[in-house]
Amino acid sequence: MMEIITRTLEITGQNSKLAVNNGKKIRDFNDNNEVANYAKDSVEYLISKGIVSGDGKNINLRSYTKRAEVAALLYKVLNILNK
Repeated sequence: MMEIITRTLEITGQNSKLAVNNGKKIRDFNDNNEVANYAKDSVEYLISKGIVSGDGKNINLRSYTKRAEVAALLYKVLNILNK
């Protein structure tokens, strides 16, 4: 999901609007080693922009994404893009 959102932002040229960098890194999460190699850049990008925050300790990549989580993620992205 994070890969799809990042690629969509890039393709539409909207990624430049996500200027915020909160200083968080993928390595700040205990389960960072579970991120697939193809998705590391996307996950790192969305974490650094404050779009993805996991539960504070883990990204929780192995759990199912709930509708509310998808809605919250899309809301964050759209809210930033509409500023």
